[in-house]
Amino acid sequence: MINDLQKTTKPKFEIAINKVGITNLMLPMKIKYGGKLNPVTAKVGAFVDLPKGERGTHMSRMIRILNQHSEKEIDTKQISKILSELKQQLNAKHSYLTMEFILFKIKEAPVTKHKGYIGYKCFVNADQNSILKINLGAEVLVTSLCPISKDISDYNAHNQRGLLKAEVLCNGGQIWFDNLIETVEKGGSCELFSVLKREDEKYVTEKAYDNPKIVEDIVREVAVLLKANEHIEEFKISCENFESIHTHNAFSEIQIKNGR
Repeated sequence: MINDLQKTTKPKFEIAINKVGITNLMLPMKIKYGGKLNPVTAKVGAFVDLPKGERGTHMSRMIRILNQHSEKEIDTKQISKILSELKQQLNAKHSYLTMEFILFKIKEAPVTKHKGYIGYKCFVNADQNSILKINLGAEVLVTSLCPISKDISDYNAHNQRGLLKAEVLCNGGQIWFDNLIETVEKGGSCELFSVLKREDEKYVTEKAYDNPKIVEDIVREVAVLLKANEHIEEFKISCENFESIHTHNAFSEIQIKNGR
């Protein structure tokens, strides 16, 4: 029998470790979005706590657990199941799961209805000890038109793309990436599209011109929408505008915990 050094020896320094595990494991998963299951390639991490008297954990068990759940639909119930199996098979009190992936959505142009793909970077940060916490996150690009520039200029106003990052702590599995992305997209002066003909460009630029916002306006507006959702316990929303007439970017962030 091959000796298991992690089980037969004690650590030199008996200090408990909060998180130990694996990162950057690439796995095929399926995520429901837009009313259908979408195949994604997920970058996954799994971790558990380690008592002070144990030298190491069994990382191969983590990979086996994750492989058993690959190619399945990942939802809040499945996430909870993975965390429970990590705790049980590694004799841990606390387990953690992280996932990153790109979700693609087909969006129609606002006037001509030409279709094109938009990709959204999404992530999950979940942990479980006596309670289960699941944080969902997404990055959404929008366009924003500066109201200050519009106010002082005779002819036009500068506009730029803005990157919104949202992370929410949800309860009961009643919010998913569909809801989150749709909510965050409402924060910009206008949504982005991948296919635009002249009629569509006219619509987008005029809508943005009639709906000017600075980064402070954007995060406040999204915060109001997230606060109104009873299934969201905590959230963080940020916006970074890639300024078109400055050498710097503009940034704003709001974080609210347990407040309505």
